[in-house]
Amino acid sequence: YKSDSKGLELRPKVSNPLTRPSSAGHEEEEEEEEEEEEEEEEEEEEEEEEEEEEEEEEEEEEEEEEEEEEEEEEEEEEEEEEEEEEEEEEEEDEEEEDEEERGRGGGGGGGGGGGGGGGGGKEKNEVEAEEKEVEEERKEDEEEKEETDTSSLFLSVCLSLKI
Repeated sequence: YKSDSKGLELRPKVSNPLTRPSSAGHEEEEEEEEEEEEEEEEEEEEEEEEEEEEEEEEEEEEEEEEEEEEEEEEEEEEEEEEEEEEEEEEEEDEEEEDEEERGRGGGGGGGGGGGGGGGGGKEKNEVEAEEKEVEEERKEDEEEKEETDTSSLFLSVCLSLKI
């Protein structure tokens, strides 16, 4: 007898009915072969189903990752907007403080100049030096404000275009 790739014994085909094996044994063999084939088909189907399930799970994971990334991007954008608002508020507060200081500085300088004698000249130089410093700081603040306004404008345009 020969055996096939599955290890089943194959009986030689016999054309002579006298030497042919009994049909009952042959039918049993065929039934066993059919059962084995059915089992193999079922196993293949199960494997295919498992592969499909794995693919679906992978797709779901990818979708979840994409959603998480989108949420993170939205949170980052919100944080950037909040930071911009805070910066703008700080700039406004600084401008108000500068204006108040300028108003106070002018009044204080007038009172100091009223002092008499040689000491008054020294105070005058100090007041002028302070006024120059205040003026320089004001110019620097204006330059910074212009730069900040430009970058804020750029950021807001980028955010609106979602670049």
